[in-house]
Amino acid sequence: ENTKMASANVRIASCAFLRFGCSEHVLFAPTYTRSNKKRNAKLLRCFPHCCPSHIPRSYCGCSLHILITFESEDAAAAADRNRDLVVCARFESTTTSAIAGAGDVATAMSPEATVALPAHAITASELTATESDWLRAEKANTEYQRQVPKNTILYELNNCSNPMWYYSYESGSTKAQRRMKHVLAAYVLALHTGTRKNIYDTDAGTSNKG
Repeated sequence: ENTKMASANVRIASCAFLRFGCSEHVLFAPTYTRSNKKRNAKLLRCFPHCCPSHIPRSYCGCSLHILITFESEDAAAAADRNRDLVVCARFESTTTSAIAGAGDVATAMSPEATVALPAHAITASELTATESDWLRAEKANTEYQRQVPKNTILYELNNCSNPMWYYSYESGSTKAQRRMKHVLAAYVLALHTGTRKNIYDTDAGTSNKG
């Protein structure tokens, strides 16, 4: 599937990462340890933090919320009814130039850019992020939704009993590859149905260190 970044009818004021109901922990750490699942796939440890406490395994961590703020309550209500609205996230490199030997590197998307989305990011299947860079967010439960402002919608990433945070990264021996920094970026995408393909328009996004 293809996604096209453009101005859609959905107007986003801001996006923010948070861990709803968890105020005793700092949300993100400056750096994380990663496990090598294979040469081009890594698994972050203790991401975004250990909640409620650390578990001695390679994929300790927790789910993560994304609070989408709209320009008005009416806009939020319309977005809530919009079945074509998709919220996805992926880990992206902060680099702005090509690095030899690093392979294909995901970087920040800008408005009007076009990107391919995998089927599982569209249908919210049980497939994990190991199969692509993208992870689909789902709307948080009603109890949480009632506690946020009416011009917002709360989403949750990796909402499962043992969340694992994968990202694509080509290991290498060069200093530039070893020092490459990544951030977690979230995007709000609006689906448009075409004759042969589905097109998505990105209206807003946010990023935070991962």
